[in-house]
Amino acid sequence: DHSYALPNSPTRLKARLSEALARVESLEREKQNAKTRERRAKKTVKSLLEDLKEKNLINEELNERLGFHSGKNKLIIQP
Repeated sequence: DHSYALPNSPTRLKARLSEALARVESLEREKQNAKTRERRAKKTVKSLLEDLKEKNLINEELNERLGFHSGKNKLIIQP
């Protein structure tokens, strides 16, 4: 029995469909949770870099070395 073969029973077919839909929903939740964690981490890093800038503990070279190169997220340090 191959995974791509349709079951003979409509009941079994419906069960496989339900399992597949449940898996899709689970993966969508995992994806959304991962995106939320990523946004939270980016916000934390941005806040930390801003605090360091305010306290004059970070310069442009260090900011570049920290890898904050993604355009809109780049913390710009003015001399």
